[in-house]
Formats: sequence, structure tokens, C-alpha cells
Amino acid sequence: MKIISLNRLSSKYIFASVTLVIIMLLIYGMSDGNNTHSKFNSVKSKALKNAKANMNAVASEENEYMTQSQAHLLKQRQKEEQLLAGINMKKDTPAVQTWRDSEHTLQYRVVHLDLKGAPPRVSYFEDLFPFLKLHGANGILMEYEDMFPYSGPYFENVSAYNAYSIPDIKRILSLAKENQIEVIPLIQTFGHLEFFLKLKQNIDMREVFSNVGSLCPTHNRTMKVLHAMIDQIVHWHPNLKYLHIGSDEVYELGKCVRCMDKMKQETWNRGQLFINHVKSVAKYIRTKHSHVMPLVWEDMFRSLSYTELFESGISQWVEPVVWNYHPNILMHINSDIWSMYSHNFKNIWIASAFKGATGPDQLLTNFTYHLENHMSWMAIVEQFKHQVNFRGIMMTGWQRYDHFSVLCELFPVGIPSLILNLYYIQNYKHTYPVDAPSKLLDLLRCDVSFPPHIGGTTCVFPGAPVFILVQRFFLIQRELENPITGINNPVARAWMSDQNIKWNVSNPHQVEAATSEIDRFKMELMNLKTEFRNAALEVYDQYTIEEWIEAYIRPYEKRLVNQWMAREKLLQRMDWPRRPFNFYRNR
Repeated sequence: MKIISLNRLSSKYIFASVTLVIIMLLIYGMSDGNNTHSKFNSVKSKALKNAKANMNAVASEENEYMTQSQAHLLKQRQKEEQLLAGINMKKDTPAVQTWRDSEHTLQYRVVHLDLKGAPPRVSYFEDLFPFLKLHGANGILMEYEDMFPYSGPYFENVSAYNAYSIPDIKRILSLAKENQIEVIPLIQTFGHLEFFLKLKQNIDMREVFSNVGSLCPTHNRTMKVLHAMIDQIVHWHPNLKYLHIGSDEVYELGKCVRCMDKMKQETWNRGQLFINHVKSVAKYIRTKHSHVMPLVWEDMFRSLSYTELFESGISQWVEPVVWNYHPNILMHINSDIWSMYSHNFKNIWIASAFKGATGPDQLLTNFTYHLENHMSWMAIVEQFKHQVNFRGIMMTGWQRYDHFSVLCELFPVGIPSLILNLYYIQNYKHTYPVDAPSKLLDLLRCDVSFPPHIGGTTCVFPGAPVFILVQRFFLIQRELENPITGINNPVARAWMSDQNIKWNVSNPHQVEAATSEIDRFKMELMNLKTEFRNAALEVYDQYTIEEWIEAYIRPYEKRLVNQWMAREKLLQRMDWPRRPFNFYRNR
């Protein structure tokens, strides 16, 4: 079995080269399409149709935003097509098939929805849930953070202004039930509580004043707040089976005076302080809500000894979720840890990542990295399946690295990776990575043509227009950042330096050459921004849309405006003084 696992992992090198084809497809060709044979289209995907109509409307009004001719747009498209020269492929769109092993190794295949300040519209779930069901998902890990409508004295100003309402929650749960998808709420009860601890009235509940993430476990309000939070979540989630209580990455622990006194009094170390808090939270859930099993991230358990973990009795109260997002998991979670867990816990969950794990400002999903992570996880499952009862996998898709960071890959951008990895974990015994590109084309119902001008690429999934536009922005961004032809090209660096602008001296001919593409770049960004606003409204609210624009598009717009202003200043002057140009300034 170990040999099989190593063979599967070694095939990543084959996959790395083959995947170039599919990555180029996804970057250069996608557009929304129709497929009358799929269950997904029976939902009538109004999100995709409306988005397509909006995009067509934008195209018809494009001239309003033009500052240059259509020839410049054609020039841009030709540059993109040159990257695909020599590649020609045509693939018919098949009816969707559900390739799966007759018996799943993992009972639960749970998709993580990280809502942190970027909640999808409830209407988006009407298309997403049937789509996920079609591809084998049977659970949703709903990380609410500040998107849940908490109420009561402890939660004043905690919920975001654009949080879901109770009717929204009911509708989401109803849609999940219709699609046989189990919703598992995730609420943070120790670390990553920035949304609660950032508020002025809760500052004193921080473990460390300067760290807004970690809750003090010994504060006199801590358990009251957590109990109220748990009770509200359970109340509005009828028939709940599992509740994830977070508790990962609690780095600030045992540092406040209260906690140090408690550890001294109980003769605890920091690990014992941690596990006592988790056990207290879990015990409350199992006692008051006996039908609910608490799940917990287990990374803080790894530093415990076998004796500490066993004597804590934590295994009676929780099921651990072992998470790791790297391509080689055994390097990070070795056999000793698996042995310790197998002797302490009856059931164990695992957690991978399909997006949101390769950079806090990642724009596009790294297919290779995330598939290798899932390959490694399934090798672990095969290696330890006779020692460990693996209940399920949680495929995480982080939307932010914490409450304050920018948005990383938007959920629709990660869907191709999600679908590919859902397929893999259900068929890994009969699937090799070299087959991944063609399988992904089938799973997303793609009609492929290279180069794009032959006919483009048609694929269908919820939020596809958003994905397409993010890909387009990536191409523009790459052009803007090109060190030879971008906005900081060698001519601009030499004739439009800070020194040139400060002294207002330069060669007009070179200034014009350095800035010849500014108009085109401004036009491309303006059109993209308009199209993105229209398409993304089918997935997100206006606040999320504007935040993404502010984080990714606006900085380039500002740079272009600044360069244009510098150009105008330098071109106004037709005569210049004797050198040194800074002679008078130094007198």
C-alpha cells in the first residue's frame, strides 16, 4: 500500500506538465454555456443566464467607455492568442456522467463555505447546491463568522451589516435538505475570533491586548458568550448532527494574568489549559444538546503527549478534524501522530484545501498544488484505513486568511479545482493525474477550441462569468506588470523616474513612447470593472464586489492616473536649463 501511495505522489511530475493544457484553457477560453442533458440545467440556472444578459448589455454599451478604437482591443486579443500558438484541440461536450466508485471510502464529502465578510447571495445556493450534489458532495461546512444574525446582550454590533437574516438561514437550510446536503456550522470558540474581539466592548476578553484573534479562556464572560453563541446556532439549525467549534492556531495562550494564575493553581501547562477549554465547550454541547457531536481542528493536539491526550478524556466529547494543505502530508503529520489519534478517537475527519491556501492575495487557484494535496490525503487514507475510522473529508476553501485580510480566490474561481478534487477523492483508486485535464473538461461540460478565435471555450458551472472575468483581469495584470512592456517598462524607468518628475526634465519623445499604452490599459480596466460588477451581482452583494475591485483593480487605476499626470507635466515643457538640473535647488 505504501508503494501505491508513493507511485501516486510521484505522478505529480507527469501531472504538472499535462495540466498546462487545462490551465491555459481555463485562463484563455471560458465562457458560460448550455447543456440540456445535465441535472444542473434543470434548475434553469438563472444566475448564469442573467449574468450572460448583463455581459451582452455591457458589450453593447462598450463605446461609452472607449477612449481608443476597437483596433486596440483587437491588438490585446491578438497578444493573448499568440500565447496559444501551435495548440489545437477540439472536444465534444458529453452528457454529464457521475464517475464514482460503487463504495465511497469516505462517508462525508464536505465543501467549506468561508463567509468571512463575503457571503454569497442566497439565490446563488439555488444553483450551487444541486451542482455540488451532482458531483458527489453531501455536506457543507458553513463558517458563518460575522454573517450569522446573532442577537442578545453579548452580540451588540457583532453581526455584519450585510449578515444573513433568519429567513435567509432557513432558506439555505431548506435548499440543502432538498439536495441531501448536510449543513455543519463552524463557529470559532478559541482562536480566530477577530470579528468578536475587535470590538471595543470585548477588548478585555483578548488573551493578549495586541492580538485580536485569541480569546482568553479564563475570562469570566468567556463561557457565557460561547454558550449563547452555541445555543443560537443550534436553535436555528434543527436536526443538527455536527457542530464544528474551530479552535485551530491558538498561538496566544496562557499569557494573561488570569490564565497564568489558573495554570499555577491547577499545575497545568499551556497544552492542558488549551484542552481544558475545548473540553468545557464540547461538554456543554454534549450535555445541553445531546444530539450534536462537536468537531474540532486538531492542530493544537499535535504537541500533546499520548498520556496528556489520553488522560484529558477529550475523546469522549469531540471528533477531531485533522487538517493539512500541503502536497506531502506525512512530512507534517507523521505516523506517531496518527497512532496517537487512532488510539484515542473512535472517528477522525480529515481536511484538505481546494483553494485559499497558497497566498493571502492569491487571484487564481493553483490546480497542481491542490490536486497534490488531495492525492496525498487519499494516500494517507489508504495507508491508515485499517487503524483509523475516517468519517469524512472537509474540503476547505478559505476566503480570507483572517478577518482583516483581503479576499483571496473568490469561490467561483475555485470551483474547477473543487470539482476536479471531488472527482479524485471518489475515484482515486482508478484515476491517475495524467487523466485530470480531460476529466475536468468533461465534469464542467466544456467544448474546447484552441486558439480561442476558432470558437472559444464553453463551460458551465455556477458563477462561471465571475471566473471568466477574473481570468481576464489576470491577463491584464500580467501585461501591466511585464518588466519590458508594462507600465514600469525600461523607458519609463529611465525617462519618467522620480528624479525626472521632481526636476521636470525629460525627453518628450521617450515620455510618449513610455506611456503609449496607458489609454488602452485604462480602457481595459474600465470595461472589465463594469462587466465584473454586472456578473458578480449574481453571486455576491455590492459590498463584496466593490471590495474586490478596490483590492485588485483600483491600485492599477491609480498607478495609471499617476503616470498620466506625470506624462502631462513632463510634456508641457519645451525647454530646459543647463546642468546640473539640481543646481539651483542646492544653493
